Amino acid sequence: MFIHGVGRPSGLMNEVLRKLGGRPQGYFKGDLVEYTGKTMEHLGKTLYEQEVMEGPRKGEKVHTYRPPTGPDPFVEQQRRERNEQQEQFRRLREE
Repeated sequence: MFIHGVGRPSGLMNEVLRKLGGRPQGYFKGDLVEYTGKTMEHLGKTLYEQEVMEGPRKGEKVHTYRPPTGPDPFVEQQRRERNEQQEQFRRLREE
């Protein structure tokens, strides 16, 4: 259900795939993967299992912290914290 070469599937596209009975897709180290729906906890974070669909690792299971609906929430949190720190440093320089 994913057209190869069109780009990375968006969260909206993955929602449509899920409603049509397909599995959400994405990329892992340059290879197309599909989320299997299996999850596990690791160090207090949720890991999502994916199956590699192309390339030399085809058929292998890999794991990622990125949920099928969008970017990794922990990366987003780190980005927000960094931006807040940068803003605080700017304010200190202006004083």
